[in-house]
Amino acid sequence: MHKILKIDRAIAYTVLLLLVIATLFFKKENINSMSIIALTVFWLFDSNKDLKGIIREKYLIAFILFFLVSLYGLFISENKEYGLKILQRNLPFLIFPFIFHRLKSVDINHKLVKFGFVFLTFVATIYCQIANLLHWQWVNSFSTNDFSLYDYFTHSWFTYSKLSRSIDLQPSFFALFILVSVVIIFHYLIIEKNVKRLHILLGSCILLYFTVFLFQLSSRIGIIVFVLILGYYFYMIRIKKLYKIILLGSSVLLFSLLIVNSRFMDRISELQILVEESKDKGDNSLNVKKIRIHALKAFANQDATDIIFGQGTGDAQTYLNAYYKENILDTSGTFKKQWKVLGLHYHNQFIQTFGETGIFGFSTLMLILYLLFKRAYLLENKEHVILILICVLFFLADSVLVRHKGLVFFIVMNLFFSIKRINKIEKIQ
Repeated sequence: MHKILKIDRAIAYTVLLLLVIATLFFKKENINSMSIIALTVFWLFDSNKDLKGIIREKYLIAFILFFLVSLYGLFISENKEYGLKILQRNLPFLIFPFIFHRLKSVDINHKLVKFGFVFLTFVATIYCQIANLLHWQWVNSFSTNDFSLYDYFTHSWFTYSKLSRSIDLQPSFFALFILVSVVIIFHYLIIEKNVKRLHILLGSCILLYFTVFLFQLSSRIGIIVFVLILGYYFYMIRIKKLYKIILLGSSVLLFSLLIVNSRFMDRISELQILVEESKDKGDNSLNVKKIRIHALKAFANQDATDIIFGQGTGDAQTYLNAYYKENILDTSGTFKKQWKVLGLHYHNQFIQTFGETGIFGFSTLMLILYLLFKRAYLLENKEHVILILICVLFFLADSVLVRHKGLVFFIVMNLFFSIKRINKIEKIQ
């Protein structure tokens, strides 16, 4: 009887965890919150919880500490209402460490969760393609506009934010999800032994499709990280030199075609604007593009006390908005682009955390990354090491944790990979 209950728990936790991952691709974030609540309720009624044992898990304590630092940020914030919303968004930092501590002793199906994530990501990309195409056809039903396959790959209707709007997922976040799926597939095809030919063929087709989709999505950080991932696994693959040369040549040719014939070139050219100075100081067209530069200047121009201790969980954005209003104005003194600028964050998670909770939040975030990396290294879990490095690179390019989907993804996937090998985990306690 006890054995049956144990199997039922494993199945239930596996299904609920997959449900949390699946609902990340839903347009409404509250659906994902409901799946998290379902997982939490099941955990609360699980009689085999070891709440005291979590004290021994430093990497789990670090996640909880990050939530407590957010609570500190609320206390020093003047905008308590907005601060409470941020604190609510950060609740997974408090909840998931307890749940995943329980999952260490439950035989969840790790392979099913991993490839379930890949499958769900693939389905989400197909859904976006179809939804975007149907929307374009509806808009153009009032005209005679046609499109070719080339237009579909390059036209603004089918790229970047418009491509992922049907699931309300920021393009760089979508790229992050896809890249983790790519790592899972590569690791299975190259590192795992006795992989079936059918799996190799299917995995290769999905990788090719993800490659095309990433260029269509045109996330700059996504493409850069993708190239780094390809380089690593190309080095790891064990095949004859001739085959490697052919594979390298084919990859370079494919990438050249995709780069030249996609909107990615336009996205690259936009980087030039970041270092250009507008001749007209009141020209917003350049200033809006240089929002990252303005955000960094805003952080640097704070008082030393605010830099060290932070503006507060609810006040960091208020300070940024005030800085934007003061420094991004047109010649008439009005703020015509406020709908594009107000509310935009630092676009760098390290600076974002520093801006909200100062040295305390930044140190805690770095502690989380360090402990996760240390654990992954000791467990010889290369997939997790790569995941952490990917997260660090995306943290440098965007404030991943300011959005619910990015925050849940970061916590769930890192904690999931941390419990991958129970036997080795026990050896390093």
